Amino acid sequence: MWTWFPPIVHATPWKYVGCFSGDAPLTYHVADFCSCHNNANSKHMNMEKCFASCKAAGFRYAGLKGPNGAKKCWCGSADPAEYKLPSAGTCNVACGDGEGNLASKYDIKQCGGQTSYSIWRDPCYKRKFDIDNAPLGYESAGCWSGHGGWLLAHFEKSVSGDNLSIDSCIEACSANGYPYAGMRGGWECFCGGRLSPHFVDVHQKNPNHNTMCTKVCTSTWKVYATTPKEEWQYCGGDVYYSLYFNRNLAAATTCNADDDDDDEGGTKTVSKVVQTVTVTKGGPPPKEATQSFDSDKTTRTTIT
Repeated sequence: MWTWFPPIVHATPWKYVGCFSGDAPLTYHVADFCSCHNNANSKHMNMEKCFASCKAAGFRYAGLKGPNGAKKCWCGSADPAEYKLPSAGTCNVACGDGEGNLASKYDIKQCGGQTSYSIWRDPCYKRKFDIDNAPLGYESAGCWSGHGGWLLAHFEKSVSGDNLSIDSCIEACSANGYPYAGMRGGWECFCGGRLSPHFVDVHQKNPNHNTMCTKVCTSTWKVYATTPKEEWQYCGGDVYYSLYFNRNLAAATTCNADDDDDDEGGTKTVSKVVQTVTVTKGGPPPKEATQSFDSDKTTRTTIT
C-alpha cells in the first residue's frame, strides 16, 4: 500500500506520549505502506521512516517495538490511552544503529520494548474532539476513483458487510477522528486522515465521476422494496468511493508541536502538508442511474 501513500519526511515533529502495552490499537504495520521495511531488511526501519509513513497514510499515532536491530513500526488512529503503562520500564530497548533519528529530533532511548510500544502522536491533529457531534460535520466530497489501489488507508470492518449505510460508516470513522469516510462497492467502509496523492491527481483531472457511484448501500438493499427511491442511500461503485469529509477533524496546517492539549501555547510550526477537498451537496446519483435487485442473491447490478 506504500505506493499509494508515499512517506512524508518534512513535517512537524511528532509528540512522544509514552509507553504502552502490546495491545494498544496500532493495527497497521508499516510494511504495508513502506517499501523500506520487510523481513530481509528490517534493520533499515528507523524513527523518521516510521513517522513519515504513518503521516503519509493519515494516522494519528505511530509506535515502535521489537528487539534492537529489528524494530517494527505500526500506525493507528484510535486513542491508546487505556493501554498506557504506569512506567516506561518495558520500553527500554533503545533504537540500534540506523534505527534512531539522525536529525536528533527524538530520543532514541524511547524506542519501545520487546512487546510494548513507545508511541508518538501527530500534533497536527487535535487530541480532543466532540465524539458525539463529530458525525454531524461530514459533507459529501463527491465520487472518487480508487481503481487499482487505495484512496483511503483504513478498512473499517466493524460496519462493512450486509448492513452498511452512509451513517454507519461515518459514525465508525468519526469515532476515531478520521476526517474522511468513504463507501465502496455498496458494502465496504473506509476511513482515513489523508487521501492517496495519486487518486487526488486522478480526481483533479477527471472530477465528474458521479455516475460511477451508483451501488446502493447494503442496508438500503435490504428494504428497497418498501423504501421510496428518493430515500435510497448510495455507497460508491465497484472501484469508486462515495467520499465524505469533516474539515473539523482534518490535520491543521499550523501545529502546536510542544503542547500536550493542542489547545493553546506550545511551539507553533507550519506544516507544508496540505490537501484540499471541494465539498459538494450530498444526495443520490443522477436520475438516469437505476438499480436492479435479485432477492435470492447478494449481488447488485447497476444499470445506466
